[in-house]
Amino acid sequence: MKNIVYLLFIIICSSLYSQTNKRKIRDSLDEESSKNLTHQILVDFKDLNYTKLNQKIISDIDFNQLKNENLVFYFSSLRRPIILISPHDEVSRNVNPAFNQTIFWNKKTIRFIRKKYHKNLIPFLKEANSFLFVKNNKLESYSGSFSSYDLNDKKKLLKLSKKRKKGLILKTQKNSQEEFYYFPFKSKNLTINTNKETENFNTLYLEFHNKLNKIVVVDFIYNLNYNNVTHKTYQYKNNNWEEVSLLKE
Repeated sequence: MKNIVYLLFIIICSSLYSQTNKRKIRDSLDEESSKNLTHQILVDFKDLNYTKLNQKIISDIDFNQLKNENLVFYFSSLRRPIILISPHDEVSRNVNPAFNQTIFWNKKTIRFIRKKYHKNLIPFLKEANSFLFVKNNKLESYSGSFSSYDLNDKKKLLKLSKKRKKGLILKTQKNSQEEFYYFPFKSKNLTINTNKETENFNTLYLEFHNKLNKIVVVDFIYNLNYNNVTHKTYQYKNNNWEEVSLLKE
């Protein structure tokens, strides 16, 4: 009886060891495939100018859904590729090492949106689920929410916003108040309320995906309504960025 139990124990341990090794090998191959795709995209997008692409994306934003003068824009600089399940899987659209939010949300686009559409632009760090609070004057304060890889990209945004203005946010918890950085259209002091019943801002999240053949897919998400997402596809050809129809692979 003891021999049988011992034998079963050996079989189970061997099986678990084998499964672990297979998983490690599979993960390693997936990671290598993902790295290769990232490299291919970076080579494919090399030396492209994104000024006109930024302009096209701005013109495609539906500001009819963003009527409040206060606009919170979600900033995510996660450029690391995620694991591909298959070459034809939609997951591959999430790779954005070349064109991403760091490229789009720059000084020129922020100034243009502020002036043309009369918006107070308020950055919101998606991974940290937080505004750029004055008390967290250094991004290292959020380091638990994202890696050092993303820290460098967010430093550009913090440096840019610190040159602008401070607003006051009214938080629902214990009626607390905190100062945050934002890009003003109007010079008056800004106070925003995060209480759902009285909130006085809209939100915009632009999610970028890079594909080979110089293709950028953008998801326009208004007021965090993921049930009504608009998709636009742009391709660089003939020395210009054009909107194209992308058939599902």
